[in-house]
Amino acid sequence: MIGVVKALEELLLTDPGQRGVCHLLERGDLLKSVVALAKAKSVAIVTGFPCFPQDEQKEETDGIPGALAIAQSATALGSQVHIICDNRNLALMESSTDYYAHVGALQHFQRSQITISNYNKVKDVYSPSNYDCFVAIERSGRAHDGRHYTMNGKDITEHCDPMDDLFETASESDACTTIGVGDGGNELGLGKVYSKVARHVRSGAQIGAAVAANLVVLAGVSNWGGYGLAAGMFSAAQLEAVSTPAAMQRQQELKLDNFLPTAEQVTCSYTKCECEIGCMLGVLLQCVFYCIVVHHLALRQDSCWDF
Repeated sequence: MIGVVKALEELLLTDPGQRGVCHLLERGDLLKSVVALAKAKSVAIVTGFPCFPQDEQKEETDGIPGALAIAQSATALGSQVHIICDNRNLALMESSTDYYAHVGALQHFQRSQITISNYNKVKDVYSPSNYDCFVAIERSGRAHDGRHYTMNGKDITEHCDPMDDLFETASESDACTTIGVGDGGNELGLGKVYSKVARHVRSGAQIGAAVAANLVVLAGVSNWGGYGLAAGMFSAAQLEAVSTPAAMQRQQELKLDNFLPTAEQVTCSYTKCECEIGCMLGVLLQCVFYCIVVHHLALRQDSCWDF
């Protein structure tokens, strides 16, 4: 498993946007994140980055597929998953998840383990003790001045519900491990590497996220981080299955397709988002390519058992 995760960590640093994500890496955090998620019985996931506030009907595609890949792997391991989204895009998240199940990426039992709520429904009953892990992937993070910014410095605060407060409470709790996944430094959780963001990212001192996660996963595209975590969880599950005789029978049930979408399913999901749901199509080809690479890597038996 360690060999797979190390290889994934390097792959994730492929940087099509040339943002310098390699400078933000916290080496070893990907492995720690995989272990935490593989052990978790309950996982919260938050995503949503309104880069196109001029058009309320459109949300960028980076983040949602990665969140669903994490949810897919977590449910394959038996976890209950709670996806929390902004009030404005609850319908988008529900439609995306249902279609993800429709194309076969989620089995029936997996979809039944996923609950989706908007911020208004969660804010008054939220407790970090409800979750073993809380993952923020491609989620706008509040900057040090209290505002939310795109990579170009556009202020999008009015379109972002205060998820940072929920996440920060979880980060300060011993009951929950928080994981921030991002590709630029302005995502929720990446406050852990703020000093690096301020130094290496354009306008990083202004736009860099303030709230720190316990662990951070950096990737050239945030969705890739979600796929990397999913592939790592698959490898962790394989390792567990051969570690004890009682678990060997379960290994037969551990199919990669229960942990990761196929390239065809990713393509279908993106097409659905663009044509019917209203997302912005930004990274389709890169994500399909990366999904193929991750499938190949996760199935390499020589890496899976490399300690």
